[in-house]
Amino acid sequence: DEMLKLLVRLVFILFITSAALLYWGHNELKSWGDNKLSQSSEHQIEIPRGSNLRTLSESLHKLGLSEHPRLYQIWVRLFSDYSKFQAGNYLITKDDTAHSFTKKIINGEVYEPVVYKLTIPEGFTLQKIGSRLENDGIGTLKNFLALTKNSKFIQELKIETNTLEGFIYPATYSFTEVPTNKE
Repeated sequence: DEMLKLLVRLVFILFITSAALLYWGHNELKSWGDNKLSQSSEHQIEIPRGSNLRTLSESLHKLGLSEHPRLYQIWVRLFSDYSKFQAGNYLITKDDTAHSFTKKIINGEVYEPVVYKLTIPEGFTLQKIGSRLENDGIGTLKNFLALTKNSKFIQELKIETNTLEGFIYPATYSFTEVPTNKE
């Protein structure tokens, strides 16, 4: 009878202790998701099509962004939905948390670095635009000017005109790949 009471007490204490530890662990892991992944720099990470969560978690660990190779994997299983992850190249900024990084992956906010920027100020003529492109190593002035008067190319753009003069608007254009004259 005494032995049974002692056993019941031990089981009860073990149950309460286990529940408290699980609650504490759950809260610690949840709060980990709100801590910054990187304290100092940006990291680029690629998630190939068909890759698994374990591989991604290990990659984050190798980059020094999680303390344990499976930490992110466990966090995603508890607080997110891996089935919604999208393949692509992603940038982890120094302000990203596991939560914000995961949101990028789910929303498909892939990172495409800008490799060339072209600023066309107000009043730039085709001649000036072509010269700027040529100076930047993007084709030749001659080819650019010929393209701006090429009726077949202009028809492809669905513009009814003989020249593109006035149709290339002042703005800063960003390219994720080195553009051609046509682009």
